[in-house]
Formats: sequence, C-alpha cells, structure tokens
Amino acid sequence: MCFQVRSAYATLFALTLLAFCGWALCQDAGPALPTITEIPGTGMSVAVMGGRPPSVMPPVPVTTAAGTPVLLQNVPSWTWCYGCANTAAAILFGYYDYKGYSKMFTGKENDGKCPLYNEDVWPDTMADPTYGESPLAASHKGIGGRTSKGHVDDWWSGANSSRDPCLDNTPPWTPHSPFDCTGDFMWTSRFDNVAPGAGITEGNRDGVTVFYQFSDATPMAAWYVRSMRNVFPSNYQHDGASGMLDFIEDKGYEAEELYVQLTTTDEFVDVIGRQQTQGFRFSDFCGEINAGRPVMLMCGEHVFVGYGYSTSGGQQTCYIRTTWDNDKGHTWTMNWMGRFAGLQMWQAVVVKLKAPPPDAKPDVLIQGPAGGGFVGSKEYGADGSGQSAYGPVMPGATSVYIVRVLNRGATQDVFFVSGSAGNSKWRVRYYDALTGGNNITADVTAEGGANIGLIKPDEYKDVRLEVTPLAGATANSKIETLVKAWPSQLLTRIDAVKAVTLLASADVNHDGKIDQKDQALFVGAWKTCQQGGATNVNCDLDGDGAIGPGDAMRFLDLLLIGK
Repeated sequence: MCFQVRSAYATLFALTLLAFCGWALCQDAGPALPTITEIPGTGMSVAVMGGRPPSVMPPVPVTTAAGTPVLLQNVPSWTWCYGCANTAAAILFGYYDYKGYSKMFTGKENDGKCPLYNEDVWPDTMADPTYGESPLAASHKGIGGRTSKGHVDDWWSGANSSRDPCLDNTPPWTPHSPFDCTGDFMWTSRFDNVAPGAGITEGNRDGVTVFYQFSDATPMAAWYVRSMRNVFPSNYQHDGASGMLDFIEDKGYEAEELYVQLTTTDEFVDVIGRQQTQGFRFSDFCGEINAGRPVMLMCGEHVFVGYGYSTSGGQQTCYIRTTWDNDKGHTWTMNWMGRFAGLQMWQAVVVKLKAPPPDAKPDVLIQGPAGGGFVGSKEYGADGSGQSAYGPVMPGATSVYIVRVLNRGATQDVFFVSGSAGNSKWRVRYYDALTGGNNITADVTAEGGANIGLIKPDEYKDVRLEVTPLAGATANSKIETLVKAWPSQLLTRIDAVKAVTLLASADVNHDGKIDQKDQALFVGAWKTCQQGGATNVNCDLDGDGAIGPGDAMRFLDLLLIGK
C-alpha cells in the first residue's frame, strides 16, 4: 500500500485525498500523504515526516515563465542531510543567519556565514547527488572540523532503520551532549522517541521527524506541544516544531510565533475538501514572504522550504527549496495546494522570530598616505596593536590617511568614532569625506566621539585623517594617532587603528646630523631592496613599504633643504 493510516480520521483523510488528487506519484518521491495518528479526545494528530529524495529527480525544474516573482535572498539550497524536516529547518535558520541572527550558524566555513550550497563546503559522504552533509542539520564526526561523535554517529544507521547506534551497539555509548544541530533538537532518527501512553511504541526511524497538528486547521503552537509533553511525558513524542523552538532558544533568540497549521484554499477548504473556518492560505504565505520570513511546507512525507511566490497569470505559485537539489541553475516551483513530484501540499510550519539583540561589530581599517591596501582587516583590539599605517611626511606637507569603519556584525547600528588630538608640534584633523567634507575634529576628539551615522552589516563609512607637522616638530620625530570606533548599542565593542606619522629627514641613520654616512646608507638600502632584501624603514621616505625612485626624490629634496 502506498501509505499507512492510523485512526478513522486518518483513514478518511487518506481516502478522500486519493479521490481529490489521485494516486499519481513521480519518481518514487513517496506517498501523497504521510502516516498520521490521531490522539483520541484531543483534536490533535501526529504526522510522520520521513521523506527522502527520489532516486530520479523530476526531468526539468519547473519555472514561472512570466512576471516578476517575489523572492527572498540568501535562502540556502541544500541537499538532504539525514532527514527532510531537520534539513528544511536548518535551511530556514541558515537564512536567518544573514538577517541579524548570527548565532544560528557558528561554523568557520564561508567566512562564518551559513553556506548557501552545502556541497560546496562539506563533502557528500553518501556519494549521492541528492544527499549531503551539514553540521547545522545533522552534526557528524569529520564534517566541519568535528573530531567527536555527533548526531549522525549516534542516531543514524541507514534510511528507515530502527537501530540507534549509541543505544543498540555492543557496547552502547552515551550520546553526544549538548544538542548542537536541528536533528538533535527535533529528535530526528531517534527510535527511542516514543509515547507509550498514547499507544506509540515505535519512535522515529532514520530520517523521520514527527509533527503535531490540529485536525480543524487551528494553528498548533510549538510551545503548546512542549508544555503538554512536559506535563504528560508518556503521551507525547518530541516533535519537530517544539524542537525548532528549543533550537531557537538555545541560540539565545526568542520566537514571537512558531506554529504548525493545515494549508487551505482561499476559501478555507483543506486538502481533503473539508470546509474549515480557518487555515493557512496562499495570501498568508505571501504575507510571510513579504515580511521576510520563509515558510516550511509539508508535501506528502516531505518538508520543503517556501522562499518566494508569483501571481503571474492568475496562478498561485510557490518557489521552493526541495532539499533534493544543490544545482545553482535550478529553480523549483509548485502551485499552492498542488503537488510536486506527486507529493501533495497539506501543511505549513510558520516561524516568526523576535528582533535579534544588538550585534553590530566594528572592524576598523586604515590606509596610509602611500595608498595601497587597508591594514587591520579582521584584526581587533582597542589599542591599535598590529593595525598601524606608517606615513612619513615632508616638512610643510600633510600625511593623509583613510580610516574605514566596517560593520562585520549581524545587525545595523549607529557608530561613533574618537581619535587622538594634535599638539603644539603636530596638527591633526578629521573629515567626514574622502575629499572636502566637513571638519569633524572637535567631535572626534571630544569625550563621546563623533556620530558617523548608521552602518548596515557588511557596509562601511570612511573618515579622512590629516596629520601635518608644525614648526616645533623636529626631524625624525613622530606622532601616533589612535582612532577608535564602536556601535552605539554595544559601547564596549571597540576596535582601533593607529596612524604613525614621522617627520621625514635626510638623517636616515638618526645620528643627529646629515652627512655622507646618510647618503651611503640610503644608496645601500635602495640596492638591498631592489635585490629583494628587507626594506630599511628609515629610508622608506614615502611610506609605501619599499625603497625606490619616490624615496630618492624625497631624499634629494631633504638634502637640498638640509632637513
């Protein structure tokens, strides 16, 4: 038989579905409806979601030919990672890693941002194009730098297996702790996830996650299931939605809403043709996408992630991540309340997170007067150590530095900059533009610093720093200008750079006089540098890190004026 049923409700659900959408399946993707067990006297049922990728994918990706769809960006496209539901949840949380929830993915891959294509960074240990790896979905020894057992090692034996290695091996072992992936929190693949008080004596076979729902299309809040399980632990299994809630809270965030709800037509007709008084409609789905929130869509035994929609030609089209396909050139769609690869849409999981806590992070960089690259990228500290730019300056001239304040955090914030002031021998000025601009020196050097405005994640603002020697500055004297930046909501999260400005002199050996020894030292340093040797910083009079014609011109000028 194509699928199993448990209870009169589930039987009616299944038989009506056959009349509604037929038996047609595509490429062995699975039954049109999952196994559903009614919980007597509660109006609740539990669905077994254990869909696996088909052995042969649908022949061509289905795309919308006309119109401009509304699509969310940075929604990962991953292959199946030891379960459809935990993979879909990981895709959803991976998206939020780009939306200010930087603790969702804590790996080092992809510069710390959740990879958009899992097989680009984690090897497919199953050697199957539709199966993959992800430490966010299912932790696994050897993946993502992990050196100890993870979810896969403890709970996975093979597709649809009832064997839990950590419990059934001889000898058994203690499973890893704490939970560290969606598969852990959602109890995916755990055959020990039983509810004997409700007559459920078999838990989750490998790849399976269960979900509770209300039969009358009322939203099933994740907290409600968690509360019922806490009060009646033998009557309720650990389910996917409450596991997602646990995952969110474990990461330090809060869910404003997280619920499971039957999908319906605009007229509140559910998948088996029953007239409901509520339900999750296409308009609700579009509202979630417009608000920047992907939606998990249950189709048959499988769980997809809806990340966009189109109403072109009067259609109700959903753009989905199937968890079957990692091809960057493929775009998969399905009709609302329709079928994809024979799998009937019937339910949604909606996640609405509360705003993340402030997480702006300054990365202050500096470019010296000689131009070239910036110094200090991804180096952090409040004293400027290891983040200095060197700028020799000719008498009467000005060294110009560019200080770049980059927000490498997950949330936007208003940033402040403070910097060292000048003195009787050196003039130090700050401007809010690369050329021209406003003189903001008084604000920068005052207590509290200068407000340089809002900086979004991965964006920056530049401040121009000008350092000029005055009459009292002596040859080879220097001034160090420390420039700090911080976000307004995290006052102790400070990064700094340092501008080191030296009053250039022909006295390159620093013995207090200018003579032939200086000329010999300069010529020798030039030759050494040209031959690939180390640069004598005393002879690098233009601050570009090398000794060449520019330094020679400056050296001659300094000799002529006797400086």
